[in-house]
Amino acid sequence: MINPSPGHTPGHIHVTLESKGKRALFSGDALHNPVQVPLWKWNSRFCEDQAVARQSRNKILSQCAHDHALLMPAHFAPPHAAYIKARGDDFELDWDHGPR
Repeated sequence: MINPSPGHTPGHIHVTLESKGKRALFSGDALHNPVQVPLWKWNSRFCEDQAVARQSRNKILSQCAHDHALLMPAHFAPPHAAYIKARGDDFELDWDHGPR
């Protein structure tokens, strides 16, 4: 499924892939660094609309946590992908564990 995720660059999207009951979310440029998971309000200098970029990032992280989807951003260094845990209005990376 292709979804809009505005705020970073014009026409920015993220893609959700589902196979055999598991999901992955390819977030593109919505997140540039793992620090933007717990500090999701932090934008990169490339975000053209700061407020909308924050909203998109929050939506992506919320979706990953809710759906137990593997977050697959374009710019993270190895191990490149992680699951997301929601902690109230905050998020944390779960590098080692998938859905239970």
